[in-house]
Amino acid sequence: MTVQSTGDLTNSPIAFSDATANHTANVFHGAGDAFRDEAHQGVLASIGKQAKLLGEGVVTGAVLNPINAVSQLVDLVPGVNLPKLELSNQEDVNNSWAGKIGALAGTAADFVLTAGAVGAVTGLESSSAIAMGTSGAIEGGLLTPTVDPTSNGNLVVDRLENAAITGTAGAVMGAVAGKVEDSFADTAEESMTEKVKVKALAGAAGGSASGAVRAETKSILQTGELASAKDLAYQLAGGAMAGVAAKVQGTVNPSINDTVTGRMATSSIASATGGAAGDAAQAEVLKKQKLAADAQAPKQA
Repeated sequence: MTVQSTGDLTNSPIAFSDATANHTANVFHGAGDAFRDEAHQGVLASIGKQAKLLGEGVVTGAVLNPINAVSQLVDLVPGVNLPKLELSNQEDVNNSWAGKIGALAGTAADFVLTAGAVGAVTGLESSSAIAMGTSGAIEGGLLTPTVDPTSNGNLVVDRLENAAITGTAGAVMGAVAGKVEDSFADTAEESMTEKVKVKALAGAAGGSASGAVRAETKSILQTGELASAKDLAYQLAGGAMAGVAAKVQGTVNPSINDTVTGRMATSSIASATGGAAGDAAQAEVLKKQKLAADAQAPKQA
């Protein structure tokens, strides 16, 4: 590297030798490399932190919230005071977007499990309007904790209100998803890929509609005003996740839904762990069922 200029700077105090210029360039180059390495490590650390919060959010939505919700009802019995279960960093989980998304996924898993169980007991399709409405009422009235259970009366009223809201939202999800699915009836009869696409689209549409109903109804009842954009977006996302999980689960192999256990296992895997894990689980189930069918074939012959 050479510093160039017009005119004679040989005897100027600002003249730099090639060695000095190269040394300066190397210093800045080394500093740049160190900065990039530090920034890279910072990005990896941030990704790791968000992934951890996401997983803790799933645990919160799928496990801790339902347990705490039931505990609040048990505490209505005189003399009973069950401890609230929380993660050591629960506040960080609740206030982070990764934690909130994880909680949505966990709640979606619970909703689908409940819908599957209701469908198995009643004989209805788990994604029907009646099954989803019943599941929503159970989710809101039994498995969703009250934020501030200041008194027994307030807690009971809050749970009944939640049951009505989420029950209505669940029924809307099933009805809207059914209408969308019916409009693609011809397409759904084609390949398995097309069936899954239609189910996912119907679930997303129905879930989004139910999320809007839940957000606006709850806000109007509690504050007398429409829901904020932030709360509406949160409920739309949560509803869509639950709707997709509810409609897609069991599509690859409907016989998995023949038992309550089968429905619960498939729903939990598909909604809580995401598409990749769900596909792997479905493939494993199909493989085992094929082996079982092959083993039975000689006997039937």
